[in-house]
Amino acid sequence: MKHLSLTCRRSASQSGFTIVELMIATAVFGLVLLLISTAVIQVGRMFYKGVTMSRVQDITRSMADDIGQSIQFGTFADVETGGPTAFAGKPISSICFGQVRYSYSPGLLVQDDITHGMWKDRRNTGEPCDPVNITQTVPNDGSELLGPHVRITSLNITSDPSGNLWFIHILLSYGSADLFTNDSNPSQPDYLTTCKGGYGSQFCGTSIINTSVVKRL
Repeated sequence: MKHLSLTCRRSASQSGFTIVELMIATAVFGLVLLLISTAVIQVGRMFYKGVTMSRVQDITRSMADDIGQSIQFGTFADVETGGPTAFAGKPISSICFGQVRYSYSPGLLVQDDITHGMWKDRRNTGEPCDPVNITQTVPNDGSELLGPHVRITSLNITSDPSGNLWFIHILLSYGSADLFTNDSNPSQPDYLTTCKGGYGSQFCGTSIINTSVVKRL
């Protein structure tokens, strides 16, 4: 009986995991969790990057379509421009097609209803094509063609010598300036055109469109 009792005690003492085994299992489990977390974060970044790119591309197409329609169906003899006029230290320019006026400032970030980037309104007959102060809440009726956190990086609207064929170039950037590789010198041609990698890159995007419009009226 004594021998049997000793055997049972030895078997009981050998059951369960050792500390080394628990440490190894914990390390493996932690590594698996780390890999899963990294994959989830990467998928989330890709999703939000897609949303950002889709949003800025939609805004670019909508803006080009709006300007194109004003050129096509505007009853005017020629285009008028105004500015740049300084408001709050920001140069604001304008371009008018008949009574339709666009006030804009390249590099000016849209911030809800406070600061605008491309404001469309209508001027009165005989009123000069002077830009609206888009650095503050715009008092007159109109609409913003951009969206929050979007800015015009490059805008060029020209025509051929006949005035019938117009060329529209638009480059928009989405996100704060520190998300871009060149965010310090607005005079450089690549200013706010290339997003940085890493954290926050999912909230940065650019969209460019070049199109031509034939004047119909």
